This record gives sequence, C-alpha cells and structure tokens, in this order.
Amino acid sequence: MVNILAPIFALIALAYGSRKLGVLGPNAYLELNRFVASLALPALIFDNVAHVTEAQLNQSGFVASFGIGALAVFALPLIFARGQRAFSDRRSTD
Repeated sequence: MVNILAPIFALIALAYGSRKLGVLGPNAYLELNRFVASLALPALIFDNVAHVTEAQLNQSGFVASFGIGALAVFALPLIFARGQRAFSDRRSTD
C-alpha cells in the first residue's frame, strides 16, 4: 500500500514545499496538479493493474463488492427513471 500511495503524496508534498519556498512561480501548482491528474495518476493505476496477479483478483469479497456496485450503478437509474423519460435520443411514437 505504501508503494502505491507514496508517489502521490510525494508529489503533493513537492508542490506544497516548492510553493512555500518560492522555488516555482505562483501558478506552478496548477501545472503540477495537471501533471498528477492527467499523466502520473493514470500511469500509476495502469502499472498497478498490469501487475495484478490472478490470486489477488480471485477473492470472493472483491468479486461480490464489484458485482453489487456495478449492478447498483446500472439498476438504480433504470428503477428511478422508469417511465419518466426515454433513454435514447429518438422520440417515442406513442
């Protein structure tokens, strides 16, 4: 867990420290934030997913929580919006 979170918090600390010390300009935090959110974090997630073993994924709790979450995200809008509005751009011919 530390090797996953350490780079993220290190970049946050680097940005904070550089701003407090005046090393970078006043808008540098925007560019560092853009770098972290657009490049570093997706690369970190991709690297972690690429190195997951089958034993790590083959856990009933993980599979159950993912399945329940996916079902809820799919089913709840269908249940609550049923009959109120069409889900497509095409107009109904009723």
